[in-house]
Amino acid sequence: MTIRTLCVDDDSTVLNVLKDFLASKGHQVFATTSVQEAIKALGAGETFTFCISDYQMPEMNGDDFLRIVADKSPATVRLLMSGYSNTHLLHQLTLDGACSTFIEKPFQLSALVEILETHLLVVRSHVSTEQFIGSADGGNH
Repeated sequence: MTIRTLCVDDDSTVLNVLKDFLASKGHQVFATTSVQEAIKALGAGETFTFCISDYQMPEMNGDDFLRIVADKSPATVRLLMSGYSNTHLLHQLTLDGACSTFIEKPFQLSALVEILETHLLVVRSHVSTEQFIGSADGGNH
């Protein structure tokens, strides 16, 4: 299974660190500072295992962006990262379904890996279950 990750952050330094780190972990990474460019990629039929987005960005906040991701690509695991001080609000966004996980900046890259690996186990389990169900019923489900 190819792991494709979309990263969106208006801070190019953070974006480059994420891109390089995730690429070193075997991810195919599409990284952009532009929410609109990310939306275009999703609209062009690009599929992603993960979408990691900053919360505070000039074009659109991460909450609104991740809701678009959820609409265009419901199977994509959505992670919201932020240094925004209202963590209660951001955790609520997780509960509301805009994102799968919230990670507060600054964070250790090892913590991000743990989060992604946990979600990847769920994704792989779901894919395996779908394949099992599909083969058990002759592909009719």
